[in-house]
Amino acid sequence: MPAYKLDRVGTTLFYDSSILGVILKRYSHKMIILDFDKQEFSKDQQSYDRLSSLLPYYKKHPEIDKIVDLKSPFEKYKLLSKIYPYNSLIFTIAVGNAEFNKKRERDINGYVPLNNVWDFPIKDGSTFINYEADSNKVKAYESFIKNCVNAKVELYVVCSPVFVKPNYTNNSAVLGKEIADKCHVKFFDYSKDTSLLNRPELFFDLAHLNDKGAEVYSKMVVDRILNNRY
Repeated sequence: MPAYKLDRVGTTLFYDSSILGVILKRYSHKMIILDFDKQEFSKDQQSYDRLSSLLPYYKKHPEIDKIVDLKSPFEKYKLLSKIYPYNSLIFTIAVGNAEFNKKRERDINGYVPLNNVWDFPIKDGSTFINYEADSNKVKAYESFIKNCVNAKVELYVVCSPVFVKPNYTNNSAVLGKEIADKCHVKFFDYSKDTSLLNRPELFFDLAHLNDKGAEVYSKMVVDRILNNRY
């Protein structure tokens, strides 16, 4: 199948849920694989602040509006200004139009290979603390699944590996799988997969696989999907 990688660095389920609603209006997808972060439901202000990247599309797509409104109680009033959506993006826009930026590494259908190897010890997972799930993120996740099911899109939720000792409870993955199971959607948790954690040469940093690791991991996911389909 032709495929495209649609994620954006540092974004969360808010971003995923927003763009899903838009693209399902334009395309009829056969399959979607949602990458699920190991702390996907954690509460943090950054998740809301990063919704700024969606501001220029406000009032153009209703699917985006309801997510952007979560940024603050005053967001809908701020967005009466035509300048506000671009205030925090001026530097990004300038860099994007600079000549040197046009020579950056090209992506492969949205995928940018990371070639370095993480040369540090594995992180201790026991330092992770339990946290209360952000109800807005849980709702965004439920909405994502519901929209895929309604559109008859074959959905797989996949929790990718992180270079952390598996001596912790992945609260987000536990809840994420419970919700997916109720909706009869497959949830594959590789966050603690020792076949990957025992191979540090596959990691670019604590949270990302390098190109070699991505190839190994992608094959694991594809094989599992095929085994579940046939």
